[in-house]
Amino acid sequence: RSPLATPRVWLSHLYEVPSAAVRDMSGQQVLRELRKRSLAGRRANLVAEMQWRQDKLVDVNGSQMERAKMASGKRNADRPRNSYELVAKCPASWSKKRKEAALELARNAKFNSFRTHSSWALTKVRTHEERHAVAPIDASLLSSLEASAYESFLSSLRQQTWTGYAESVTLTYQNRTSDGESVPEPTPDVIDEVGRRVAAFFGTTTMAQQSWIQQWTNKVHNDEEMTWEQYEDECEYWEGYEDDPEYKGELDDYHDADRPPLTRWQDVFTMVRSRSLRDDGTELALTRDRSRNPKLPVAKIVATVHTLQMPAEENARDRRRCILFSDVRCLGGQGPVMHPEAMSNFHIGEHPWFSHNRDSYLNSGKLTVYWRDISQFGLEIEIAFPAIS
Repeated sequence: RSPLATPRVWLSHLYEVPSAAVRDMSGQQVLRELRKRSLAGRRANLVAEMQWRQDKLVDVNGSQMERAKMASGKRNADRPRNSYELVAKCPASWSKKRKEAALELARNAKFNSFRTHSSWALTKVRTHEERHAVAPIDASLLSSLEASAYESFLSSLRQQTWTGYAESVTLTYQNRTSDGESVPEPTPDVIDEVGRRVAAFFGTTTMAQQSWIQQWTNKVHNDEEMTWEQYEDECEYWEGYEDDPEYKGELDDYHDADRPPLTRWQDVFTMVRSRSLRDDGTELALTRDRSRNPKLPVAKIVATVHTLQMPAEENARDRRRCILFSDVRCLGGQGPVMHPEAMSNFHIGEHPWFSHNRDSYLNSGKLTVYWRDISQFGLEIEIAFPAIS
């Protein structure tokens, strides 16, 4: 019998539960754990299918705010609330020249987002349901059922630990409080402390991998920093054009060849903040562009879902719902648990690489990690939990 057919192997490989923990479980405990995780996945799939069906109502019209404007008559009042596509059809008896003129009127009406009187005779508006060839439904009822299904999915996740794959890591800094008040620039000691916490969370082994940025240029241009890899690409692009007057200015704006490149993100951050013209915040990517090697995750993260969650009405404002984690650890990090001042939450609904670019999947999104005592700094991690949905 193949070992892949055993429940213990399913639990340790499919759901990536640590092998030591699986070995300590009895046979019944293994089966119960498998059933709980399978239930969470089925509920996640149900919510995803409901969201996919909701897309058939609103996918082209965009946000709820935009649809509200249309319903209130402020924009495109001559069209049904959930309609978008203008369809033109000319009688077969019309001449080619007349058809082309009529279709041009229809195209102008479509791209200019309004229908002229001369286009009414040969155009009609199709609803999204007609456009996607699905039956009309009660949208408000579907929204209510989807919210209920999501709450059931959330209840099945509580206190479970799931393994995720980080796809990108960005350090964020906000120089204003939530009330809009400015805060002093961070001191070198504070920046170094953030560096120690980031290194402790991911671990030096993880951050030394190829997917992490190891070097930057030593100058800032147009309020932007450049990685050493990007600088080398620019040098290769300009190879053979050294006599071009634009060559020296283009490359010298980002790097001083008489000084070595920067190897610590703390130094890059300090340089950006010292020369930044922006009055808001700073985002500094710590990992390389995923388009160069999309298959390799930048870190493997284990997260435990908190027993408490966001209030239902707050969590349902939009589809970027929030899941709270009581513990988040990176395999390779230095500590068995999170930093005592660390907090984290997971917003569903982004488009990381493992999500197959489908917004309705519930297994991917943005994980935010921040510290209560250094609240201006945080980590934004694009992450996917493949086993959830």
